[in-house]
Amino acid sequence: MTTRLVLGDHATQAGDLVLRVGVAEVAALFRRDPPTAGQIEAGIDVVEEAIGAPAAKFAGATLQGEGAQLAAIARAAGVDASREPLTADAVERVFTRLAMAAGGSLPSADALPPGPDFAATLLLLRELMHHLQIGAVKLEPPHSFPPP
Repeated sequence: MTTRLVLGDHATQAGDLVLRVGVAEVAALFRRDPPTAGQIEAGIDVVEEAIGAPAAKFAGATLQGEGAQLAAIARAAGVDASREPLTADAVERVFTRLAMAAGGSLPSADALPPGPDFAATLLLLRELMHHLQIGAVKLEPPHSFPPP
């Protein structure tokens, strides 16, 4: 699996960044739901290794993304993705809740969506936004991107 970050409007630009890690690889590290703190750290290590040196071309960028897990992250952040982008700060707040859940200190009223794919997508998105200095992700309606 890979993760592709796209600059511009089309998924075929030469400036795209393709990472050799995807949600499936990170989710495979999560043996509990929610994952343990150690499993989260292992996921961070895998993603950071795939990112390598930060790509300055993404600094401050607003990327476009789609998918059920990104929509779930936006909902968990309280973001109306049809009206506003999902900011790095909003993603960080949801990630903090995941870390609290891993430590057993997240109130049940503040529960996150279950499953390793949600946690893996959140971790991957958080690390990409942090290390590549991505300002926000604008969620697109499903199937709005051209095929790869």
